[in-house]
Amino acid sequence: MKKYLILFAGFFTLAGCLKDPAPSQGGDITVQASIGTMTKVSYEGDGSAFASGDRIAVYAWTGSSTEVPATRVVDGVVNTFDGSAWTPASLMRWKSETDAHYFLGVSPVRSISSFTEDAFSLTPGDFTASDLLIATNIGGVTASGGPVSLGFSHAMAKLDVNLNFRSQWGSTPTVTSVNVTAKSSASVNYLAKAVTATGTAAAVSLTALESPVSGFARSYSGLQVPQSGVRQIIVHIGDTDFVYQAGEDIPLVPGKVTTVNLVVGRDKIVPGSMTITDWVSGEPFFSGDLLEGLNGHEYVDMGNGLKWATCNVGAVRPEEYGDFYAWAESETKDDFTSASYQWTLNNGVDIYYNILKYTYADGKTDAIWYQGGEFVGDGKTSYADYDYADDAARQQWGGPWRTPTVAEWLWLVNNCTWSWTTDYNGTGVSGKIATSNVPGFTDNSLFFPAAGYKNGSSISNRGDYCHLWSSENNYGFSFVAAEMAFSSSTPLNFDTITRFYGLSVRPVAD
Repeated sequence: MKKYLILFAGFFTLAGCLKDPAPSQGGDITVQASIGTMTKVSYEGDGSAFASGDRIAVYAWTGSSTEVPATRVVDGVVNTFDGSAWTPASLMRWKSETDAHYFLGVSPVRSISSFTEDAFSLTPGDFTASDLLIATNIGGVTASGGPVSLGFSHAMAKLDVNLNFRSQWGSTPTVTSVNVTAKSSASVNYLAKAVTATGTAAAVSLTALESPVSGFARSYSGLQVPQSGVRQIIVHIGDTDFVYQAGEDIPLVPGKVTTVNLVVGRDKIVPGSMTITDWVSGEPFFSGDLLEGLNGHEYVDMGNGLKWATCNVGAVRPEEYGDFYAWAESETKDDFTSASYQWTLNNGVDIYYNILKYTYADGKTDAIWYQGGEFVGDGKTSYADYDYADDAARQQWGGPWRTPTVAEWLWLVNNCTWSWTTDYNGTGVSGKIATSNVPGFTDNSLFFPAAGYKNGSSISNRGDYCHLWSSENNYGFSFVAAEMAFSSSTPLNFDTITRFYGLSVRPVAD
């Protein structure tokens, strides 16, 4: 009597089909296999089906579910997938119809020296070799007991690191390597599906992704041995190692993706958000001292559902001034003049009436744009008119960050208590603190450092005034835009200021 093993969608299935009487111990079985979608790590993503050429090693034994004997019914028979079915390298046979059989599947195929203490080592940069899928069915299955299912699950963890950079380089720098300090070897207990890290922690390299995660300049990924005690990530740029030392363990959990977002530059590296998401369900996890943020940037809700960033673009802490930006320019620079302004049309006409983009269209206040009585400008008044292509907040921090509108600034003005400090949190930095008056949000506050503004290469009003851009220029003249300005002695008010001046940018997100 012969039995046949069938592999159905989503799991390994062994099914019997009666044929000729068995000559001795209960019959033989052969395998015919097919498989549906399974989660399997790949360079391109987390969830993919087994691909043509993938191989699975299958083991079966009798006697005890907790101990694999030296002599086994099926001893690591390799099954190869051709895109639609699995083909065994040799026949797999039941020992008898009545004995309870116990099953184990392993992918990728590997030489196993011990089923409870097998040595395992990562191969950094090789996702397939470093992956380890284990499937067991040790409940006891007989040849006449119906299908036998083997559900594969991940034994390794996965670590993703996303990077944004501060403005010290002027453009995205070349990253030589990104390493996590961790143990890369382990002892595997296949029956318990348990992995125990072994050896000494050292640099484990992550692989650069060809397409970075949206909102980040560079992204890196790699499989890791599940373990505790991992707290260090090193980003090597040029001759400098930027070392991020976490205040608590970076979780590396079997079958989970841990994502760490970092901001690198100016001789330091700071954390953004960290999440752990299940490879299938995507459930979020936020860890301890690491900032819960958006694209690596912390925020607070002041009571209207809008996310207000806690620091300016170019800064990583509230007390830092950050970078200066001209209105509708997405890159910082050293010199802020009419000649250096991106949207100046240098044709000899008065520079203040010679703006190339975001030209006001109501009335005839911008006379230079009226030729023969017809308005020839673009009539755009807001970053949103060009899908935030010129918004420093969006371009530096990624979507959905953007510069606040006039209405959003006014809401903040009218729904907060404002106070001036000359020593914010003991840092010696002067600025304005906004504390929400909205019930349920009165513990939330924002600090705006008195960064001043920049005209040419000189900084004015530093320590005395806060100058922050809005995203609109609809105040009657194209060469100016709306700013929020306040100091220790002046009330909060909207004003207009020349577009080519350098001001701070405080992002918001919906």
